Amino acid sequence: TTNGTWLFAATGTEVIYLIGQMPHAWKEGSTISPHVHWYKSTSAAGDVKWQLDYKMFPIGEVGASSFTTLTVSEPVEGTPDTDTALMHMISSFGDVDMTGYGLSDCIIMKVSRLGDDAADTYAADAALMEFDIHMQLDSFGSDQEFIK
Repeated sequence: TTNGTWLFAATGTEVIYLIGQMPHAWKEGSTISPHVHWYKSTSAAGDVKWQLDYKMFPIGEVGASSFTTLTVSEPVEGTPDTDTALMHMISSFGDVDMTGYGLSDCIIMKVSRLGDDAADTYAADAALMEFDIHMQLDSFGSDQEFIK
């Protein structure tokens, strides 16, 4: 698109895969909060249903064989829930318990729009601008390569 975003259609399920590594500044084992930044491509009414599936791959261990699924169809409180084209909205997948995970553990993530789901009532493209994860930090990094 002209804005450099990923367009997710109103029909079917469209997916983008992401891989993240837990940074060395992260407070090991603390909760993380993933979310998407997006906008509607038209000023039509309706909700967009986003889904996040993730698998954990800790260093030195066998990774998860199946995905954990989180879904959301409303923007977070404090951001506009509007039928205005190009309005920046944020949809949060909630908190993810990271107890037992550490530095450099990896997460394979799949972000989807569920266009055929009954909760997805917006009949045009949704533009994904960005995906990010909020987390607690407790240092600037680590003293050693894989140990704080």
